[in-house]
Amino acid sequence: MIKDLAANAAVLISCFYLMSKIFPKPLNSKNSLKTSIGYGFFFGLLGLLLMYFSIQATDTVRVDLRHLAILFIGFYGGIPATIVTTVIIAGSRFFFGFTEAAYVAVALSLLLGGCVILLAKYAQIDSIKVKMFFGNIIGMLFVTIALYITISDEALRQEILLFYWPFGIIAGLLAVKVFIDMQEANRLFHFYKESAEVDFLTGLNNVRQFDYYLNIFTTRFKEKHESLSILVIDIDHFKKVNDTYGHDAGDEVLKQLGAILNETSRDMDIVSRNGGEEFSILLPNCRLTQATAVGERIRKRVENNTFVLPDNQPLHITVSIGASSLTKQDVVIKDFLKRADVALYEAKESGRNKLCIAQ
Repeated sequence: MIKDLAANAAVLISCFYLMSKIFPKPLNSKNSLKTSIGYGFFFGLLGLLLMYFSIQATDTVRVDLRHLAILFIGFYGGIPATIVTTVIIAGSRFFFGFTEAAYVAVALSLLLGGCVILLAKYAQIDSIKVKMFFGNIIGMLFVTIALYITISDEALRQEILLFYWPFGIIAGLLAVKVFIDMQEANRLFHFYKESAEVDFLTGLNNVRQFDYYLNIFTTRFKEKHESLSILVIDIDHFKKVNDTYGHDAGDEVLKQLGAILNETSRDMDIVSRNGGEEFSILLPNCRLTQATAVGERIRKRVENNTFVLPDNQPLHITVSIGASSLTKQDVVIKDFLKRADVALYEAKESGRNKLCIAQ
């Protein structure tokens, strides 16, 4: 019996590791519906696996730790994921026969799923470890009730409970520890991966990602002759914004400008913050005339937009834009970028709030 319970715990913990590799984002109730349902199916299959490696108490009664799968998804995954997991675990019990024990297990699984949803939503307990501990106790009480209903042999029932309760508590505590550690490791990995690719302030691509896509698009230009253009965008008199309203206001302007650039560019375009108040947009498969139209649309949108500062004060800004396209005469990529920078400088020197095209 101890070996079977140990196998159950090993399956549970091994699946946590597998989960961290399958799902790129940590489990939480704020995941998208698609991700939540994916997690729901995963924990449902985990419950089925735990049943497969369960203790065969009698010909029809199985004892295992499947309730922990419902607890984890309930406290971490939100209502949709919990419903999916509970339904899969409840329905899967019939794979092992349509018996009285199966009907009891199904009813108690559904009841436990409902209880976990209520506990996750209304329990005034901040510590997830404490929630999981009490949830585990409730789940084990349900298992105990099921044993009293389905097993008439008092000696057998007492023998099972004698091992099940202490092992179930220990396995629950160990599973929570491992799960939290893996969630944190997955969260940190996701955070560092995103930090390496995304500008922390605007959520746009950072310089590293800009260089990555630039290399991809220039390779396409050489091999497939796909056109490539770039817009280099700089906020006019941005230093004055910081000096007058403070750096928090400047940061808010950068965020809102980033959102405008995303909205006004094409889906295939790569919008990046290259540093400070300078942004860029790589436009693959786009000739200079098309890029100019996109740039002018951005310039007008920024000019007519009302930026809202942290203190709700309105502010109007403008941008200067330099446009350039990659040509066969460019020996190195820097030639293509340098022309865009020269055009940007020309836009600023000739009055700002305009778009200039590289010659």
